Amino acid sequence: LALRAGGLIYFPFTASDVLLYIVCAVLPASAIFACMHQSRLVKLDTGIDGLVFGNGGFHRLYKIRLALLAMALLLTIALILQTGIAAVSTGAWLGVLLVLVLAEEVIGRLLFYAAYFRVGV
Repeated sequence: LALRAGGLIYFPFTASDVLLYIVCAVLPASAIFACMHQSRLVKLDTGIDGLVFGNGGFHRLYKIRLALLAMALLLTIALILQTGIAAVSTGAWLGVLLVLVLAEEVIGRLLFYAAYFRVGV
């Protein structure tokens, strides 16, 4: 409810609902940009042995990041639909969602900073 000069206005959405809709829009965009960045890194010729983004440890981290993104997106959709187990305790599931998104972001930052290298002086 919100006050207005003529009386009260009813808002059908709570703050957590709005936040879930925002997260549901941001997670797919994050996955798309992660795929675009990874494809650019795979094509990048660093000239340095050990910086390989198409396979190895960095590629496994990339796959884990995408899996975490997918799980977070599915959980967000389940929370929006409020079906099954998600309807039991939304607060606990929001905590799980927060952990998934934070873990994904930490891995994304790790990959981002691993992609930096200096050529020359």
